Amino acid sequence: MSDHLSLAQALSINTGIWITFGLTLAIVILSVLLSRSFANPHARQFRLLFRILPLAPLFLCVWMLVSTLAGGWQVRGTTLEVRTDVGVTMVDLDRASADWVLPGGSYAPASRMYGTSAGNYQTGLFRLNNGETAVVYHVGHYPELAISDGHHLVLVSSKHVHMLAHRIAHVGAALAPAPNTSSVPIHWLATVAALSLSCLFVYLQIRLARAYRDRLPEKVVSHWGVGGKANGWMSRKSFLRVGIMVAVAFGVLFSGVSLLSWVGFGLCAYVQLVMWAAMKGAFEINARDADDPIHI
Repeated sequence: MSDHLSLAQALSINTGIWITFGLTLAIVILSVLLSRSFANPHARQFRLLFRILPLAPLFLCVWMLVSTLAGGWQVRGTTLEVRTDVGVTMVDLDRASADWVLPGGSYAPASRMYGTSAGNYQTGLFRLNNGETAVVYHVGHYPELAISDGHHLVLVSSKHVHMLAHRIAHVGAALAPAPNTSSVPIHWLATVAALSLSCLFVYLQIRLARAYRDRLPEKVVSHWGVGGKANGWMSRKSFLRVGIMVAVAFGVLFSGVSLLSWVGFGLCAYVQLVMWAAMKGAFEINARDADDPIHI
């Protein structure tokens, strides 16, 4: 006995997938236009940057689709496994009691702590009206069933929720008290991965600065307009430090974000790669045009 979303259901129920897909297409079009705008010989170094830009929304789109398809529940022997954005929660059905959740009742979800809430699709960790927290998997317009074995409290609402209710012998009995989960899950591995990746990019930025420090003019172009025309400058000394400082700042920021989700690690990889590609292009242009400022 189980309930999982099909691909068609996932695409129709989670509108965020379509939003990120549309954003991906928009950025692809923008990148093509910018690439053509920067097509003049002195700015071709930025082509790598324009190819990287659409990767962030594409990554988010794929992640949302995969996480939505991975959600659901199934009964294995006497164990109910509920898979949501917070991972897999297992409930011992031999010790479980359950009750139907009334709209506005004590077991009805009051606020989302961690996870997804899009229309009739809710998955993750939610705080209930009675102050308790529960893992929720809610899809569509179905009755919601609260189940507890004294160790975990879950709320399930999907196509086969009535079959699950019949599987539990004490539906309507008082729910066994379950420990209150007051904090969201911490992803230490994602944080370590993001921190390690950031250290790598800090090292790459240092190498980049060392490779070009003797080839740059005293006054460096730091910004270009849409047409590829220089419209911002700074000193060579400051410019050599920009990439390193930004890589450190992003490393700290996204290592913190990665504590909550592996998405933080993905965003860390994307932003650090974009920054490295942008700095590399800027270094190459300034070094090549150092003796020909007319083309900058």
